[in-house]
Amino acid sequence: MNKRFIIPLIILTLVCSMSIISTTTLAKDNKITLPTTLAVTRPVYANAGELDVVIRERDNSKYEGGIIEVDAYENVTFFYYYTGGDNTSAPLLFGDDGTYISTSLSWVDGTLMTYDNDSTVILGGGVNAYYNYTLNMSSEFVTFRSRYGEFEDAIGVPNLITTGVWIESDFKQEFYTQYDEIDMNITAHNYNVTSYGLTYREVIPGHTGEFQNVSVSDTRVGGYANFTASFTHSFEADTQVEVRAFIYHFDNITKEFRYLYENKAHVITIVDGTPEMELSVPQFTNLLNVSLYWNASVYNAFITAVEIDWDDLSSIETVNNLSIHRIYHQYSSVGEYNISVTANASLATKTEYVVVLIEQVAPSGSILIEETDGNLLDPELLNVTSIERSLKEIKFIIEANDTGGSGLYKIVVSTDEGNSISLPGSGEIVMSFLDYGIHKIILTIHDNAGNIREISFFIDLVKSPIPTDSAIPFPFGILSIFGLIAIALLYKKKRN
Repeated sequence: MNKRFIIPLIILTLVCSMSIISTTTLAKDNKITLPTTLAVTRPVYANAGELDVVIRERDNSKYEGGIIEVDAYENVTFFYYYTGGDNTSAPLLFGDDGTYISTSLSWVDGTLMTYDNDSTVILGGGVNAYYNYTLNMSSEFVTFRSRYGEFEDAIGVPNLITTGVWIESDFKQEFYTQYDEIDMNITAHNYNVTSYGLTYREVIPGHTGEFQNVSVSDTRVGGYANFTASFTHSFEADTQVEVRAFIYHFDNITKEFRYLYENKAHVITIVDGTPEMELSVPQFTNLLNVSLYWNASVYNAFITAVEIDWDDLSSIETVNNLSIHRIYHQYSSVGEYNISVTANASLATKTEYVVVLIEQVAPSGSILIEETDGNLLDPELLNVTSIERSLKEIKFIIEANDTGGSGLYKIVVSTDEGNSISLPGSGEIVMSFLDYGIHKIILTIHDNAGNIREISFFIDLVKSPIPTDSAIPFPFGILSIFGLIAIALLYKKKRN
């Protein structure tokens, strides 16, 4: 081989090999990531020792309010606006009851904000009325959300104003199944905790379901610490679950124990933790030794064993060597077998079924030759069938039937000259030949189980002779007549 072709050939071979490997080693861990989402993280306004100013955009076309500034220190002032507002339609601000003021904020009743007449501006066709509300930070944290705020998410996670105590959390793993505990890492900042934990509920429209709390006692005091909390559940696969972390905190300003919830809601989708299996077995075969391929996987667990019931009264076969994915079984007789394969994981099992039909009955069929007059001739009845044709072609009528139950696969008609025609079922074909003479014809009928019916015979393809009673062709007939007339005239001339 020319040397300049060797290197491109090697590169092409390597590329093909890599392609094959990449398409045959797909494992469970490489599947598309299933939904694990986080709700909107609410802003945290923390006391940093200086004035904090936060600007928020909003969609004025929605006629919704939004917090445009928050000054957070000893006194907290909210500047709020609402399209179309006036002196009597001020929006409501909701919050917790940790403010120690006479008109304490409430999630239920709310608090009316005062209207600032000096801060109105014209925007488009509506009037943006500005409101402000001031409260004293007489607690270590205050949570709030505005009734009309564009930045208030559907889940209802509140904003947080804090003098420094706050928490954050994250899931310990990416996926959770219906069999797993859901566990989270919790980080508490400047805490004074007696207990901590998680609260959770199934996500339903409106996010109005009841939360379930899971608390863990703790005796550490002050500073910064990491906790771990978890809970068991009975949620089915594909359920969305909302989870929030909390601490039960002693507020040094109010001198009371108060719950501080993380100002972020985690939403996770429960993944199906039952094993998944891929099975492959010949649907039809004529062999008693049957090959079965299996591959099983499961999230957050391991396959411990695979059990196979071959449906022939033999004992259950257990595969403990999970590196084996193909196994053979010897049946004692033909028949249809419903094979069950069970994959066992640590917390769940999965059973799949495949059916194999073992049959060894050859299909039936016949082949007939159509004569020029339309009659049908059975070549199997004669040793050599003589066929006269002006053209080197023969029309065959073929009929085939499956008798074992697997169905016909294909029919092939071939000649000793190498010509071959395939058809899927009974029908007609015209076979052409290169030469006249004796030819061997073979009809092969295949079923889906691999059984074959073969019919072979000989024909003697003979060229049709020119008929003796045929009329003299036009030009030759005229010439003959003129010739006879000429001969007759010559004869008469000599005689005279």
